[in-house]
Amino acid sequence: IGRATRCGPLVLASRGPKDLPEEEVERLWKQEQEREAQRRAEGEDGMGEDREEREDRAERLVDMSTDLGRQPDLSPIPGPPVLRPNATADDPRPLFAAVRTFKPSQMPTDILVAQYIDWLCSSTDICMARYMLSADSFDGFDEASGTVVTDGELDEMQASEDEEAAMMDLGVQFVAGHFIVARGDALGPLDEWMQEDPVDLADGYQRTTLHQWIRSDNSQLNHPQADGPCYLVYCMDKEGHGDLRARTREEHLQWLVQSKRVHLGGPLQSQAGEGEGNVGTLLLVNGDDLDEVREWATGDPYAQVGLFAQVIVAPLLEYNVPDLLEL
Repeated sequence: IGRATRCGPLVLASRGPKDLPEEEVERLWKQEQEREAQRRAEGEDGMGEDREEREDRAERLVDMSTDLGRQPDLSPIPGPPVLRPNATADDPRPLFAAVRTFKPSQMPTDILVAQYIDWLCSSTDICMARYMLSADSFDGFDEASGTVVTDGELDEMQASEDEEAAMMDLGVQFVAGHFIVARGDALGPLDEWMQEDPVDLADGYQRTTLHQWIRSDNSQLNHPQADGPCYLVYCMDKEGHGDLRARTREEHLQWLVQSKRVHLGGPLQSQAGEGEGNVGTLLLVNGDDLDEVREWATGDPYAQVGLFAQVIVAPLLEYNVPDLLEL
């Protein structure tokens, strides 16, 4: 009988048939043990590959830590600008505001309006271009004289004037005038530019004022514009009342802040320059309707002490002028 069976992880080996000589059985056993050891070594070091094949494969492998001859640019990429609280426009030039009122009961024809819009679009300095209405609604609008203008009559009047760039007399006041905000280095060049206004050349304005507007950057005086029309509140002081304005200023500002309705606002500077102080107030405010805003404006401490010589309150509608500058 042969020797007891010896077991490895993979191969079961025995001494073999009992009729073999013992020396031969011993030789075969050792040979089988050597083969088993070789198989184990090859399984741990390449699953059967010979040394030459393993070395050849190693030469073909690329160390993944290499940059393959290219140095990557890992410098940071600039992202979008971060919005800053109370950020101001990049244009450092001051703001100027112009209020131009039409002659009573007059309005520009369509041709004149088209020329006016072309003139506005020719400038690269405009921040805001609006027209002032005389009422929130014109349904059944009539003057003290009892004149009522229907849509059909208005179309006939417009058609009769369409061939001319002129003002037409409607007997009623639909549009009160124009309001413009622009940037400039000084008042003089803007004043010269405004003299080229086609409505002015057609003798359509009753009055024109142009002042530097010191728009406030107080966040409490920059509430978002509400849905619906924005209302202009334009107030000019009586001459020689600078001291009264200065004494009432803090009370006026407190009243504005408490109202929580001011979209844009600030004083109007004297045309003579900063040394002569401020001579008016310009506000763009949210409101329920024209009558309500007019009533609110009478509560201004400036108005209460009799500072103003003129007050205009009007709904504003926007002209379609592209590429407006930031306010």
